[in-house]
Amino acid sequence: MESQKNSNLLSLVKNFGTISNATIAIFDANRNLLASYPESSIPFCKLIRENAKVNEQCNNCDILGFSKCYASKKPYMYHCHMGLVEIASPIIYGETLLGYILIGQFTDAPNKEQIRKNVLRMASKHRFSAVDSLKELEKVVYLNGEYTTALTQLIEMCANYIWLNNIIELNDSNLGQEIRLYIANHLTD
Repeated sequence: MESQKNSNLLSLVKNFGTISNATIAIFDANRNLLASYPESSIPFCKLIRENAKVNEQCNNCDILGFSKCYASKKPYMYHCHMGLVEIASPIIYGETLLGYILIGQFTDAPNKEQIRKNVLRMASKHRFSAVDSLKELEKVVYLNGEYTTALTQLIEMCANYIWLNNIIELNDSNLGQEIRLYIANHLTD
């Protein structure tokens, strides 16, 4: 049964990634990667993440995106510290967080000048060569606002699909969270 759920999850991310032209990743409630398509970040992100300080900033952007979408209980679109678009959506059962969907690593600006400036600033600050990063930046996909809005709605639908089809289950830490929430909400009853 578990392998069927993994297969369903892998199929979902591959299909979504194929039609969206964006990177998609699904995480559990503890932000552990469960599946992604493609299997790794786009070359631009992979290259800049080789620098530990830049990687830390990338991770902080992801954590902030996860926190914001969980707090609002709906997808949250943001620009990472480099200027690329990411959209995070919670996968929720009742009040319990099951996981997250993260799509992104594309630009919504037809002119990548601001991202180029970010690369040059980061390269100077953290002492790495910008040449290869700028070369990879040219390959970053541009998706317009209408497309981004559609993607936001699609990942919300994916989150519901994952929950409805029980592809990600409650684990012990989710169950503990559910019990604590129930007690806190019913303590005054």
